[in-house]
Amino acid sequence: MQHESPIKASLERLELALQTRPSFGHDTTLTRAVISDGFKTNCYEGKAEWVADMPIGLGGTQAGPTPGVFGRACLTSCIVMGIRIAAERRGVRLDRVASDLSMDWDSRGLFGMGDVSPGPSNITVKLTIDGDASETELNEIAAEGMRISPWVIALTQPHTITTDVTVSGRT
Repeated sequence: MQHESPIKASLERLELALQTRPSFGHDTTLTRAVISDGFKTNCYEGKAEWVADMPIGLGGTQAGPTPGVFGRACLTSCIVMGIRIAAERRGVRLDRVASDLSMDWDSRGLFGMGDVSPGPSNITVKLTIDGDASETELNEIAAEGMRISPWVIALTQPHTITTDVTVSGRT
């Protein structure tokens, strides 16, 4: 059954614009993080502002979630939104999309101990999906959502990070 929605209409307009003018899809996003007292970090992107901090046990004040919380929320929300996009493009109505994400860590990596990575050693995503499509099609939609998720790509494909350091306040 074909499902029509405002989301699908918006996606179709954007897709047409991107086909007509591919350069319209190129963008650079600037996010700024400024650490202040201890680990408390004020973050800014456009008009959005938020605070990240570390737990008290690590010397933080818990003024906000840790960067890890934001990272995991970023990944899992990007996955479910990617699945929504894949379903909408196919005209499939989804009644439920939920993602439970778990990561395994070894905190020794944060302190450079041995050959332990500070990053996750295992990431598991458990999806719950229901909608007006067959189980096979819902699985295809989930796979497509994972494939088009920018943050799945960011965590699973190598990237170059360019660092430019400016030392300020020196006389």
